[in-house]
Amino acid sequence: MDKVVEHYGVMLSESTIARITEGHAQAIFEANPPAQGWPTQPGISTAIIVETDGGMVPIVEIDEKRADKRKGKKLLWREAKYVLHTRRGVKH
Repeated sequence: MDKVVEHYGVMLSESTIARITEGHAQAIFEANPPAQGWPTQPGISTAIIVETDGGMVPIVEIDEKRADKRKGKKLLWREAKYVLHTRRGVKH
């Protein structure tokens, strides 16, 4: 809840945040339900494992109109996404 206020300036209760998050998770689950049963054919020999995350990064914006560039700076926050992936052989 504190991060939502800090980054977006919006005050939401924890239960509202949980309800919205769970609603998105339900929509994703319904759009792509998990496969049922066991596979009948051998799988592939290589698997790609991917993890995506994000974080807020501080950005300093400088007022170019000022003669002294050290003054008049503005701190902004932007979201940065990063991805970690690896390729692994799969034994059958």
